[in-house]
Amino acid sequence: MGITPMYIPVKPLKKYPFWLRPFFWSQQRKYGAVLDPGLLWGRVPKLFAAVALLYGVLDRKEFTP
Repeated sequence: MGITPMYIPVKPLKKYPFWLRPFFWSQQRKYGAVLDPGLLWGRVPKLFAAVALLYGVLDRKEFTP
């Protein structure tokens, strides 16, 4: 008996909150497409925003721990 992989479908962009759409727009400009991990994280908008803010703070060039 094998393990069946899970599949989480992405929602259409219009189904995501309006305040996440600039992030998707930025991905579209930078990578040429909206990336699936962003769409999947966007299914939990508050958690997505928290992780994006944390990553933004840690990714700064002038960050000194």
